[in-house]
Amino acid sequence: MSTHSYKLDTLADQIEAAFDYRGDVTVTFNDGTTFDGFVFNRDITNGAGSIQAYPQEKGAAAVRFDISKIKSIALTGEDTAAGKSWEDWQAKQEAKNHATS
Repeated sequence: MSTHSYKLDTLADQIEAAFDYRGDVTVTFNDGTTFDGFVFNRDITNGAGSIQAYPQEKGAAAVRFDISKIKSIALTGEDTAAGKSWEDWQAKQEAKNHATS
């Protein structure tokens, strides 16, 4: 689950958050079906466009979904890069250096 604070009020906000997120998301479609995977691209033009994602299944081909068919997107998977920012790395190195001195 994400520890980031994203603005998710509109579908456009959800799409941007899903694109920035480094974990899997759940896309809910207008017909109630869902898709779980990793969003790696988006094309948003005045509410139209599409997203591209890799399904959770290993080795599965990328898919494209029209934004007009998407009801919502939730950040549901683990953020695989959480705690791996440059600042976090520097703080860990500093703590390690202090522990050895």
